[in-house]
Amino acid sequence: MTHLLFGLVSLIWGTSFILMKKASLAFGPLSIAALRVAFGALALVVVIKLVKANWNLKKSHIFSIPLIAITGNIYPYVIIPHLIALYGSAFIGMMVGFVPIMTILISIPMLKTRPSRSQLRGVLGGLLCLAMICSDGFSRGIPFSALLLASTAPLTFSFTNTYIKRNMTDISPLSLTCAMLIFSSTITLPVAFALEPVEINNSLLPAFLSIIVLGVFCTGIATHMFLLMVQKRGPLFAGMVTYVIPVIAIIWGWLDSEYISPMQLAAIAGIIVSVAIAQSK
Repeated sequence: MTHLLFGLVSLIWGTSFILMKKASLAFGPLSIAALRVAFGALALVVVIKLVKANWNLKKSHIFSIPLIAITGNIYPYVIIPHLIALYGSAFIGMMVGFVPIMTILISIPMLKTRPSRSQLRGVLGGLLCLAMICSDGFSRGIPFSALLLASTAPLTFSFTNTYIKRNMTDISPLSLTCAMLIFSSTITLPVAFALEPVEINNSLLPAFLSIIVLGVFCTGIATHMFLLMVQKRGPLFAGMVTYVIPVIAIIWGWLDSEYISPMQLAAIAGIIVSVAIAQSK
């Protein structure tokens, strides 16, 4: 079941980057973040009502949920579409591949665990491939400041995943995901409404439809499946989806006429091999 979830999350989240690119034709990054978490929360509230799930939230979660909502939803969901609008969905989609190596660095002090040899080999191999991707970005004139900003998103994702594994395994992934998204939408929606105008143009309808899909599937359903993997198999296993996501992001970018260099293709091939090594027994 966890490997099925792994494949589904990789496919859905890999598609999210092209959806953010289409949404940015009419909406700013803050509006994209606010609407996607709102639609994701709405979808999960409906699911909870249908399955009559128990929220099982406790007083001890009153500070943890705002923390992981900020680090796992609000901050990266604003930064990523901002960078996609500037540098394309394929390249920024590849930058989330830093999650596994950052998860290892964070998990050692927080979880007191060390990766297996196969996981370490796979992560290091993937990191080498990501270095190739960054080098390709430099050669195309993408500034170091943009790459540095892009690297902060996988850092916050890694912290969130590890924090959940350490402190929040007593809450169901469905309730946890929904609570995160409700808090995120409560904070971001009024700010986006006040600060970011919506461009009324011919792209407004497809941009809005892209946000609906982004919210319901990529934010609500996929995040729930991802947190289920975090709780069942740990943050490193779950974080390895970010080595597959760039493959999907590159395919969508290529279909949308973005330039894909030979170095990027070689790096993605190496990433696939690295994932196979890390998942092997």
